[in-house]
Amino acid sequence: MAPRFIACLWPGSRPAPEAFESFRREAGRQGDWDWILQSPGLAILTRHDDPISVRDLHAGQGVVLGDLFRADGAPAAPELNLGRSLDPATLAKALMSRNWGRYVALFKCGADREPGLFRDPSGALDCVTWARDGMTYAASDVAPWCRPFLPAHLAIDWRTVAGMLVDPALIAGPIALDGVETVDPGELRLIHLGGAERHRLWSPARAATAATTSAQEARLRIPQVVQACVGALASARGPVLAELSGGLDSAIVGAALVRTPGSKVVDWVNYHVSDRQGDERDYAQLVANHLGVPLTLVAKADTVLDPHALTRASTGARPTLNRLDGHYDSDVTDRARTAGARAILTGQGGDSLFYQMPTALMLADRWRDRGLRGVTPLSVAEVALWTRQSAWRVLHTAGRAALGWDAGPLRHPADLLSDALRTASADDIPPAAWAQDLREIAPGKRRQIQGLAHTLNFFGDCARATEVDLIHPLLSQPILELLLSISAADLTEGGRDRALVRAAYAGQLPARLLARRSKGVLSAYYGRMLAASLTDLRPWLLEGPLVRQGLVNRKRLEARLDVDDLIWRGDYTDITLLAAVQAWVCQWEGLKRKST
Repeated sequence: MAPRFIACLWPGSRPAPEAFESFRREAGRQGDWDWILQSPGLAILTRHDDPISVRDLHAGQGVVLGDLFRADGAPAAPELNLGRSLDPATLAKALMSRNWGRYVALFKCGADREPGLFRDPSGALDCVTWARDGMTYAASDVAPWCRPFLPAHLAIDWRTVAGMLVDPALIAGPIALDGVETVDPGELRLIHLGGAERHRLWSPARAATAATTSAQEARLRIPQVVQACVGALASARGPVLAELSGGLDSAIVGAALVRTPGSKVVDWVNYHVSDRQGDERDYAQLVANHLGVPLTLVAKADTVLDPHALTRASTGARPTLNRLDGHYDSDVTDRARTAGARAILTGQGGDSLFYQMPTALMLADRWRDRGLRGVTPLSVAEVALWTRQSAWRVLHTAGRAALGWDAGPLRHPADLLSDALRTASADDIPPAAWAQDLREIAPGKRRQIQGLAHTLNFFGDCARATEVDLIHPLLSQPILELLLSISAADLTEGGRDRALVRAAYAGQLPARLLARRSKGVLSAYYGRMLAASLTDLRPWLLEGPLVRQGLVNRKRLEARLDVDDLIWRGDYTDITLLAAVQAWVCQWEGLKRKST
């Protein structure tokens, strides 16, 4: 997302480094940034048009930046009392156990400790950090005017770029700039002169093993927890624009919105395409009628992917997938601003959270959870029907997983990558932070967590995150923890995707929507977009840095950048991923050349 804060940290017992005065002068030249805190060892800037909330952390030991709520959804107090301990690890654990939100905590340097950074478990607010000239910087992103203050020998980290091409979840992971690092969601980072200590205090794997929620209890709790999170976020950000895609997840968020006292939704919007398989208007209108809200129907215009415009927009510390559909991005942003909305609420994240992914691994989880009585002829038939495989194939896949022979991370590197990348091991390219430490997790549950690792990309930079505020309530910490505590077998009872959440919302959403088995697909729309873009996209990719660095097989890519091939394959995610990553590389390569 767009930078919302920039913090400077240094040992508070010493005078501010000389570099801070240079930084402060440059900040003063920016008309849209204000100082919200200047104290010994810690100074913070925030955007003038969207000031970030600041709370004192435990008797002056630091601050919490961002939206912060108590467990019940009420806003947290301006001053947080987290107990007697001054240890950052203890304070961070207390903070995330008593509160949730979209925040970063900054711990000041003390007499016996160095500065620390903690990023909330949801990862909704990014935190990148670097050091230069005796000062540590932490920011939600790298503002363009901050680039002179980045590490002196800034360069692209090609190994990290390669990882993003193999596993798109890594786009939300390590920063592909030497000397610029990230604080992972749920991680405490303690900064030392010689480096940093990293302590993972929260992860999906820990959440999945920390508690167990029965299906019966979950059916009652899911609507309650979703209601609390949606209501808190909507109330905190002011007027909102809500998307109703026609799917179950946005309907769940919409149902919570209309039940939130005092919430103000200035527009309910559905974007649709002309292709039958991607036209969700009927279901969106069904939900709108059920909720008693007006619905604005917007036809998605055919458009192109302009690689040069994408490059100009890729100024953040990470590549972004959120700008690939530039027409939608700008249109929904304009609608939000015109309607007076300060935020856009979506249902993103529900596919992984509520378990939409058909997989034979579910049978392995039933075996693990319920013993052989869970693997009945009926359950095998249900999973076979769900996954569209034979019963024997389902048993083979589930049996291998149950015996621990299929414990590796889920990766399907694109065929247009180099042979070396297509065969790269987890040692060569480690999985994303959220997809690590899963060996003790049941196979089906592991698949859910691997899917959730990709959802962090929904928080990426785009116009709607820059000019308003893009919120994905279903990815809030309380909802994540609740759904992670439910077995994958219960989430998909009867061989049905989202079976448990469908049962939880029976009577609260239209029965026709809850019974629906299909899902809208935009493949044809994006296929036309790529086909119409080939004149500019083809030479840009074939002669670009990803091919020059040997990360992409030029011959295979050339074959893929053909209208007939695009129509035949019908899967365009590999090419759009290349475009997003290459746009970012071109942006930062160009800046590096200008500075040398």
